[in-house]
Amino acid sequence: MCYHKELKATPKQLKERFTAKFPLEEDFEPKEFINGFEKPLCPVITNEDPGTIQLYHWGLIPHFELRIRQGNTLNAVFETLSKTKSYRNYLEQRCLIPATGIYEWKKVGRYKEKKKYSIADQQIFSLAGLWNRCIDPTTNLAMETYTIITKDGSAAILLDEQDWLENGRIAINTNEILIHLTPPQLGLFE
Repeated sequence: MCYHKELKATPKQLKERFTAKFPLEEDFEPKEFINGFEKPLCPVITNEDPGTIQLYHWGLIPHFELRIRQGNTLNAVFETLSKTKSYRNYLEQRCLIPATGIYEWKKVGRYKEKKKYSIADQQIFSLAGLWNRCIDPTTNLAMETYTIITKDGSAAILLDEQDWLENGRIAINTNEILIHLTPPQLGLFE
């Protein structure tokens, strides 16, 4: 699962990498360690507006949640996307989640150790995600949220970002084998 990530890229680097505008760039600060459990605001690029980098809270809030920030929706398991109540209504609301690294915890003896993974030849890469816009019942304000899609317990690092945004297909690298995946609701596995 992916609960921690790194995004050390500057707004200028993000705008260049994604050929997108970033209207709220002054509200973004590059960070070496981002903890999803803090529900931080992070840059995303949605299929609704692929030319704009927006800031969304990490942790998708489904439409049926009565309270904001309830439950753990930091990750959506690819294998069960179309069956899980929290995600099945959002398969058409796809996003790219920029990152410069992801962290996994590896057991070393009796303890767990933080290990960072990144892509050697690509400073900024994208994780596959789903997004939602909901209304906070206490403030009546819109809140945009997202979740990171995981496959086999690891974040889905996208190889074809445009194909994910436009068609809902994920091309990821698993154990050095390139595989193409399509959520069951959107079509057949390739």
